[in-house]
Amino acid sequence: MSEMSAVVRLRPLLLTALLVLGCSSDATPVGDPDASARSDQNGSEALADGEPVETTTTTIPNRPPELRVVEDARVEVGGTRTEPIIATDIDGDPVIVRVDGGPPGFAPVVNARGLITGFEWTPINAGEWEVMVRATDPDGLDALRSIRLIARHPASDDLVLAIGDDIIAGVGRDRSDLVADDPCQRAEDRAWPTLAVATLVTVGSLPPSSEVWNLGCAGHVVADLGETSVQPTDATGDAVGEPTTAIDLVQTSNPAVVFVGVGVHDLGLHRPEAVLDRFSQDDGDAFEASVRDVASELAGVVESILMTTDSIVVLTIDPNPTATRPNGIDECGGVCFAGAMERSWSTVDRTLTDTLSGLRTGVEERLVVVSLSASFDAHRAPNAAGPDALRDGLGILQGVVDRFTGGEDAFCDSGDGPDQSFVSSRTCVHPNDAGHEVIADVVVDAMASI
Repeated sequence: MSEMSAVVRLRPLLLTALLVLGCSSDATPVGDPDASARSDQNGSEALADGEPVETTTTTIPNRPPELRVVEDARVEVGGTRTEPIIATDIDGDPVIVRVDGGPPGFAPVVNARGLITGFEWTPINAGEWEVMVRATDPDGLDALRSIRLIARHPASDDLVLAIGDDIIAGVGRDRSDLVADDPCQRAEDRAWPTLAVATLVTVGSLPPSSEVWNLGCAGHVVADLGETSVQPTDATGDAVGEPTTAIDLVQTSNPAVVFVGVGVHDLGLHRPEAVLDRFSQDDGDAFEASVRDVASELAGVVESILMTTDSIVVLTIDPNPTATRPNGIDECGGVCFAGAMERSWSTVDRTLTDTLSGLRTGVEERLVVVSLSASFDAHRAPNAAGPDALRDGLGILQGVVDRFTGGEDAFCDSGDGPDQSFVSSRTCVHPNDAGHEVIADVVVDAMASI
């Protein structure tokens, strides 16, 4: 057989073999991308060795928006601050931003499409506020952030303000006030705020240029601090600035320190009859309720100062100057009156301290509460007419002496009085010069803790 005829005879055989292989069910189709994989009767994939592989589908859940804002925004009253509000969504969903709250002068910034993109604030008053910002996607998922707004008047780092009633004013230290037209009866140069500031300057706690303005006034109650205009005076008694309420001047001047002493007149503790009327053995609960009311009102004043200024606030709980053996009053006598005074001042001290401890977090580090009663315990009110031996020799003149020196008779000592009194012999209520010096020292020591 020739070579040509052999090739011809083999062609039919090769074609037949190819047809058979092409029809076999075990053959791999042409163009199969994965020759090692097969599909079983259930439609799941199978490896060459026949092991099935399960197919899973992962669905990514919707995620909430993300929100970026400034946490604290501080600006001087009358100034302007603008800050962005940036809201994004990782899923690409549209986001709606809402702003809730805000004081006068605060407004969201809105772009051309009506979407909030920031805020602008021009405060007209000092204070602190909280604004809530919320970003929400179409499914209702949201992000929430708060912004604390802080507005202050420019700080007066070398100014100290003294506000309150008789003891702040130095009542009784300047006898010319009795005949002069001075309803506040101040003795600025001898009152404890002036003495305390001098010491604070000496020890370097206040700058050498510091000065104290006194707005204390005889007979003032807590409400007077925000409602009654008075003329501020400096340490020499000269008028400074214009008549204004104590709170207004505190907020607009933003001083380094504010001394506060008030509340005695709210409770009637300056009048002997009121002490017994409001705090008898049968009515102690009513008196305690009235003390809580005054303490709450005073705490509100203190907190408003702390929230509208950067000042350190020193609140004095005034001393109990009642004599150990007070004259008392006709209906009761010394023993009952002394007991009522002790109970009353103990209630005031405890209630004020407890109430002020509840002020909001973040301001308490600028508040100093000073109780003065312990400093006066062994140095209470004297006998206004002098020692017993002297009074015994006055005879018919005793009535005249008592008239001009007795002051608040019920508060005066019925005997010789303490060896050293910190209380005025004219009123038996207000601190004398030694008393003001002691108060100044106690206040300075208390301020060393901040």
